[in-house]
Amino acid sequence: RTGKKEHVVFLVVQKARRQIRGAKVNRPRDSENIQAKQESLQGTLLRKKERYLSIPVCPGEKSHSAVVRASVLLGKGPLGDTFQPVFPERLWIEEEVFCNAFPFHVVFDEALRVKQAGVNIQKYVPGILTQKFGLDEYFSIVHPQVTFNISSICKFINSQFIL
Repeated sequence: RTGKKEHVVFLVVQKARRQIRGAKVNRPRDSENIQAKQESLQGTLLRKKERYLSIPVCPGEKSHSAVVRASVLLGKGPLGDTFQPVFPERLWIEEEVFCNAFPFHVVFDEALRVKQAGVNIQKYVPGILTQKFGLDEYFSIVHPQVTFNISSICKFINSQFIL
């Protein structure tokens, strides 16, 4: 409301078990119990790690959630391998629906000739599809500050362009 940007930071501190017990820690029997519990915890952790390492790489052999869990926790499995996208042979959405769903999109070729545009772009720039002008004749790039050619656009392909 004030126009200032604010954020909240939480610091969560967990007290060690020894600090909670206080004076009892000094007794030898309690320190032996703590050491035994720590060794038991280490053993449990090692058993779980061995179980996750034994999950096969092929997802058909174990449940899908077990493979995902192993991939996330230990970086092992099919999800830890290199990513290979799968592209459909055709889009399963009609052109009219796409242009209405993404009203400010522009598709252009290497020569910057507009091939497709959303309905709002067509409304504000009449003739963008019927005239055979290049995109650089209609717009200038505000951000990022690059020259308006295909090689510069490809260098910043993951950036948001403001025209």
